[in-house]
Order: sequence, then structure tokens, then C-alpha cells
Amino acid sequence: VRSKPGIGTVFSVSVPQAKSEIETIAAAPKPQKSVSSAVAGLKVLVTDNEPAILSGMQSLLSGWGCIVAAAGDVKGAIDALARDRTAPDLIIADFHLRDDLDGLSLISRLRDDAGTFVPAILITADRSRSVIERARALDVIYIPKPVKPAALRTAMAHAVRRQQAAE
Repeated sequence: VRSKPGIGTVFSVSVPQAKSEIETIAAAPKPQKSVSSAVAGLKVLVTDNEPAILSGMQSLLSGWGCIVAAAGDVKGAIDALARDRTAPDLIIADFHLRDDLDGLSLISRLRDDAGTFVPAILITADRSRSVIERARALDVIYIPKPVKPAALRTAMAHAVRRQQAAE
């Protein structure tokens, strides 16, 4: 231990190096697809009215290998769906939007416009029972804010796997 007041402390440990012995290890079973690779390649439509959050989500999801369409409002989300002409693999929506629809209503509208059930995740600071029950009734995964990236990635993988199992 070395320490200097007002500057900091350094801790170090010395241990003797062991002789290495090489063992033959039977081939391990192939690991299951990781959560990260399970979301890579997904087409995700993200809607949030906060530009900083939308930008952060777009960056995070792109970093995981997702193909992201981001919209700051209901019209942008509807236009993104119409432009792409194919349904996204997943919708991620904030609950509180500036427009006439909330996130759950937007998810319903986008599903109707796509003509198919699209897995969805609702992210919100609203923890009211009514919002949680509405999400459940629409088969939308509810995630309260603040969202941890690992929890979001796991929810995304779960939503898509669940949809694939239903097909």
C-alpha cells in the first residue's frame, strides 16, 4: 500500500506464478444464442417525444445491430411504417407523447396499419395500474423508467422469441 494525502492510494498484490498444466477438455456444448445476437438484425420502430432519449435509443439499438426507424411523434411513426412498407419486428414506444395518441394507442394503430401483430414494448415513468393493465391487455411488455439497457435487450429478445413461437 502506498498512500499520499490528497493525492490517492495504490494497492498492489504480488503472488508467485504457478506452473501451467495443459489439460485436454472435452468440447463444451455450443452455447445458446446470446441475448445480444438475438436482437441483432431486428427492424425496430422507436417512438419518443424527447429528442435526447430518441437519439440515445437509436444509438443503443444500432450498437446492438438493430435496424432502427426513429420517430419523435405519432405522425413520424405512422409515416415510417408507411415508408418501409413492411412491418417492423418490434415497436418500442414511450407512453407520453405530444400527440393525440398515447404510446399504447399508437402501438394499436401501428399494428392495425401493418395488418399484423407486431411485438411491442412500452417504456414509461407512469406506474399506474391502469397503464400496466392496458399494456397487458394489448400484449405489450411494460418497462418502467429508468430503463437499464440489459433489461431492455432481454425484453426485446423475449418479445421476438414469444412472437416466433406463436407463429
